[in-house]
Amino acid sequence: MAEGSTRIHENLQDEKTQELRGRSVAAPAKDKRRDNPKQQIRQPSGQKLLPPEIRSDHEGQHTEREALTSSFLPEQEKFPPAPTAQHEESPPAPTTQQEESPPAPTAQQVESPPAPTTQQEESPPAPTTQQEESPPAPTAQQAVYDVLPSPSNLHSWGLVESPACNLCLKRGTLEHILSCCSKALGEGRYRWRHDQVLKAIANTISCGIGQCKRLRPVKNSIAFVRAGEKPPSAARATSSGLLATARDWEMKVDLGKQLKFPESVATTTLRPDLLLISEASKQIVLLELTVPWEDRIKEANERKRAKYAELVEECRSNGWRARCEPIEVGCRGFAGQSLCRAYNILGITGASKRRAIKEATEAAEVASRWLWLRRGEPWVR
Repeated sequence: MAEGSTRIHENLQDEKTQELRGRSVAAPAKDKRRDNPKQQIRQPSGQKLLPPEIRSDHEGQHTEREALTSSFLPEQEKFPPAPTAQHEESPPAPTTQQEESPPAPTAQQVESPPAPTTQQEESPPAPTTQQEESPPAPTAQQAVYDVLPSPSNLHSWGLVESPACNLCLKRGTLEHILSCCSKALGEGRYRWRHDQVLKAIANTISCGIGQCKRLRPVKNSIAFVRAGEKPPSAARATSSGLLATARDWEMKVDLGKQLKFPESVATTTLRPDLLLISEASKQIVLLELTVPWEDRIKEANERKRAKYAELVEECRSNGWRARCEPIEVGCRGFAGQSLCRAYNILGITGASKRRAIKEATEAAEVASRWLWLRRGEPWVR
C-alpha cells in the first residue's frame, strides 16, 4: 500500500511538473509578445499583472481583451476631435448656405414683382385702347341686319329707357341715324359722306376721259357688208360710249368750290353734282348722286330725274344734246343699278367698271361707319 501511494504521489508530481514545464515554455512566447513594442499591451492603472503561471487560459484571454481595449483608448481619444471638428465645421457650411441662399430668392422675389407690376400697369392701357377702338368697328353685316346698338334697339332690348336720337330726340333707328336725322343733315354730316362717294366716281370718270383721249374718236360711218358675210371683228374693238365720241370732254364737279352751270348752255340755279361738257360735239351730261337708305334708292332716282327734267329740256332747246343720269349708292355700301347704267353709257365697262363700283361702295360704307361712330358727338370735319 505504501508503495502504491508512493507511486501515485510520484505520478501526480510528474504531471504537475510537466504542467509547470509546459506553462514555463509558453510563458516566453507571451513575454516576447510583450517585449514587442508594436504588440505591447498597456496595463490599466490600479491593477497588477499576475504571473503567467497562475493565470488560467480564460483569465489570460479576458485580461488580454481588456488590455487590447485599453491599448486602443488613446487612438479613440484622438479620433473624437475629428468628428467633433466635422460636426462643428459642417454646420457653418449649411448655415452659410442657408444664410446665402435666402438672399438669392429674396432678390429674385424683390426683382420679379416689378416686372409683373409693370406689366399690370402697362397692360391695362392696351385693353382700354382696344375697348375704345373695338366698339367703333361695326361690321357691314350688323348694319345690313340692323343689329347695331342704336337707341331704338337698346330700348327694345331693355337696356335704355328712351329710344330717342342723341341729336334730334326722334326715334333713333339705324335708318334715322344714317340718312334721316334733320340735325345731322343741317350739320353737314350727310353732305360729307356724299362728297366722299362723289370723289370716287369723279376719279373713275376722269381716268375714263384720259383713256378715250388717247383713242381715235368713233365716226358714225356705214360699213357695207356683202350678203352672206359677217362684219369684221376689228369693228367691235373700237371703244363705245359717250366718252369715245369726242376728245374735248371737260368735267366739272361740285366739290370744294361751288359748281356753276355754264350760261352758254342754259340759265339755271340748279347745281348738279357732276357735269360733262363737249363744246365740239355739243353734248352735255348731268350726273346727280344720292346716298340714300337702300330701301329708297328707286324713290331717290325718280325724284332727281324729275328735278332736272326742265333743265334738260332747256338745254335741248338751245341746241345741245343733253341727258341727266341720276346715280345712287346705298349708305350701307350697296350700289344701285343706276350706277352701273351710267358707267355703261359713258363707256366704262369690264374690269374698270367693277373696280369703279367697288371704290364707290367702299367709300359709302366707310363714311357711314364714321357717322355711326360719331353719332352722339359734336360734328367736326
